[in-house]
Amino acid sequence: LIWDRWETIRNLSDEGFQTTVLDNTDGVPVFEDFKDFFMSFNDNYWNHLIYIEIIKLLKDKNFTYEIKKINYSKKLSEKKNNLFASFFGHLLNPFLKNNKYLLYDVAFNKVNYFNLSLKLKQIPTINTCFDRKIFKNTPIKRDKLKIIESVNDQFENFCNKLIIKNLPKTYLENYKKVKDQIDQISFNPKKIITSYAHINNDNFKIWASEKVLKGNKLIITDHGGYIDESSHFNSMEKYSDIYFKWNKSDLASTKQVPPSLFLKRRKTLKASELGKKILFLTHNCHLYPYRIGPSPISTLMVDEQNIWINFLKKINKENLIVRIHPGDNWNFKKIFLLNFEKKMLSTKKKFSQEIKLSKLIINTTPQTTFIESMKSGVPTILVTKGYTVDVSTPIKRVLKDLKDNKIFFNNFDEALNHINQIYDDPLSWWNSKQIQKVRENFAASCSLETKNNLNFWAESLKKV
Repeated sequence: LIWDRWETIRNLSDEGFQTTVLDNTDGVPVFEDFKDFFMSFNDNYWNHLIYIEIIKLLKDKNFTYEIKKINYSKKLSEKKNNLFASFFGHLLNPFLKNNKYLLYDVAFNKVNYFNLSLKLKQIPTINTCFDRKIFKNTPIKRDKLKIIESVNDQFENFCNKLIIKNLPKTYLENYKKVKDQIDQISFNPKKIITSYAHINNDNFKIWASEKVLKGNKLIITDHGGYIDESSHFNSMEKYSDIYFKWNKSDLASTKQVPPSLFLKRRKTLKASELGKKILFLTHNCHLYPYRIGPSPISTLMVDEQNIWINFLKKINKENLIVRIHPGDNWNFKKIFLLNFEKKMLSTKKKFSQEIKLSKLIINTTPQTTFIESMKSGVPTILVTKGYTVDVSTPIKRVLKDLKDNKIFFNNFDEALNHINQIYDDPLSWWNSKQIQKVRENFAASCSLETKNNLNFWAESLKKV
């Protein structure tokens, strides 16, 4: 994240440019916790402060300043416990001591979570003890703190200082308060399973870390489909005892499991079950880069969205529905409405509702919605310019298989030609023996199916 901003300014500095500096005497703010950081790194204000820190360091370059004052205040959301959940959770607390597994913040729907708990022979739980709490302590002076000693590399020295400045207070000033709070938690599961909390919940992270030190197992699970393994530099595979992944991986510390969000088997539809719409799905990225992955980052989305518009203008408009990603950081909806009628936008709350009305689904990124589309039984294609960085050998094979059979395209014109060829009867192509075999191979590598997917999960957890 810091490297991207550093390189942006460093490359601009040779050309010279004019910018605005906000008059802020406090400098880069200290975050309350990791969630505070996670909600801020895509914020214009915080990024501006980072850029200014870099500009000050490279001040011998050709920059022109215009200083403006600004009044900025940030609201912190502290989740209030649901009274029913707190009451019900309190009643169950005595029984938690007997639970061998803690399933916390996992990517299962409520029914499957309940049934998985029963298969593990324990009471389904409601845990409010890890809910966020803000301790608004004043930050200590961090100027003398270091991660590394000074080195000859200017960027590394800058990172050293900036990481200290941005280190959330939960890891420094407020660590003892968080520790005192989580020490009150009485249950002691042998196996801790989560899909999200290892990233965004500091109370959970500190509690789980203490348990791992004492020999308890930490199991991390995917919460979406990610064919690219580069985005977190395999960190989660390293600090968990085992990482349950939706797709096959070359790493020994992982285990492939059926997608927890889509445990039903893939469908084969009849013509009478197929909808009439062509459904086009956009994707989204943050305004400011923070990781690499299988989709455009930052301003690359501008070119991507222009390609989408040109592509959509060539498709049969009568049956076209466009479902815009709910994030929409780059405001594609506004761009779309400058070129098309509003009635072409999806109005369905759930993606599954739109699937039932579709005769063809066009995905623009190989992630979660692509897996759901492939399982739905509705003819599906993936068209993207391609930004994959690090793909495991099994996934490379399946991507080639998808390309060879006209499911995956790197070229939008080639995808359009294929759509025109199958438009009248896409099921004849999709339900053919050849494509059924491709779908089966895709499922084996990216969307595992077993005789009983929930049983497979339960047995896999027992064997860790």
